[in-house]
Amino acid sequence: MWICSNGKFLEEAELLLDVRTNRAFRYGDGFFETMRFENKRLPLFKYHENRIKASNEYFKFETSIHSFSEIESLVEQTFQLNNLESGIARVTFFRSGEGRYTPLQNEMHFLIEVTEQSFGSYFSLLNEVGLSETTCIHAHSFSHLKTLNALPYVLAAMEAQEKQWNECILPNTKNEIAEGTWSSLVWMEEDVLYTPPLSSGCVDSTMKHALKDSLQKKGKMLTEKVCTLSNLQQAQEVWLLNATRGIQAVSHFQDKIYSHLQAQKAAKELNDFLSQ
Repeated sequence: MWICSNGKFLEEAELLLDVRTNRAFRYGDGFFETMRFENKRLPLFKYHENRIKASNEYFKFETSIHSFSEIESLVEQTFQLNNLESGIARVTFFRSGEGRYTPLQNEMHFLIEVTEQSFGSYFSLLNEVGLSETTCIHAHSFSHLKTLNALPYVLAAMEAQEKQWNECILPNTKNEIAEGTWSSLVWMEEDVLYTPPLSSGCVDSTMKHALKDSLQKKGKMLTEKVCTLSNLQQAQEVWLLNATRGIQAVSHFQDKIYSHLQAQKAAKELNDFLSQ
């Protein structure tokens, strides 16, 4: 497979990792984006770009990239080189150079990898979802970013696998409901759509921003509200959003069975919105 390292295209086997200077490997000093590619385009790129800019500023990276729209072009070229019509791109951004916890320089490096995958609609069902009993989210000043430290999500995903769940929902240290292992949370209560605020510790979801814009075009709203277990037990519908999978409606959580009619409708509207 062809990859792209700092704007240069090379075969995966040609990539050399210097474990002494690679701060992504040594300290998790970076962040990443996962993007859906189909019909020769990245339909959510403007939302990814906004998060890349915010992450880059927070990490205080220095870059020679004039505009992060260059990343969009390089991702598309990587798919073309691999003769892939659709798939998932992972773009990893990390600080280059030596130093221990204190870096000796702040130059940003990036790596683009692509994987073939076909997509259907922006709607799917999750039959069995559970609440993590072993892992929680810690809300802090950068918990809204997709950093390279994904340990809570790894442990929660392992818990879901052990318990044969399709997905695992994570609480935070205040026992509020924050997000899933690879998804952001939306629920419908009394015909109103809600989502947890970033202060709950959840990642600032690109798909959530796309859904919000799609809803606004139809005169609807997505309201931020702290989520508790009681909210999920009283909800009419529960959705888990993901940048590559779209809206995943939860069928069953604990003793609750949910409808998914509004999720299907929202997914169709979302597909039309992102196809423009």
